[in-house]
Amino acid sequence: MWGEEGGRLRSLRYSYGDVFLLCFPIARAGRFNQEFDKIRSKWSLEVCAHIRAPKEPVIVVVVLCAEVRYAEEPSENYITIEEGIMMAKAVGAAGYVECSGETGQGVLEACREAALLWCNQKKQTGKRCEIQ
Repeated sequence: MWGEEGGRLRSLRYSYGDVFLLCFPIARAGRFNQEFDKIRSKWSLEVCAHIRAPKEPVIVVVVLCAEVRYAEEPSENYITIEEGIMMAKAVGAAGYVECSGETGQGVLEACREAALLWCNQKKQTGKRCEIQ
């Protein structure tokens, strides 16, 4: 459940989550990317507001369409890796991963990173964790 619609229904699901992936497109609309800015101004705040204490959310910020990173002619019309890392740090994310749903590049790594973060969180609480 993503986007502006379904806010009330979406908020009911947060208490069942352990790892949250906050995604944004890499391309800028001019010099302003609303979805990138919403990571800080909306999504991270919404997730944290609906988590039941003492559970701490683990947030991984993921970039969509990372294949532009490997284009022959880099463009200023894309959010940089440094900007993505700074956003992840600003919202207290446990990690930053780039991937592309279009090509599949980095998707497995993003899922693996999320699973490892979840496992580390479980180990800190003394619960058993297995990844197969």
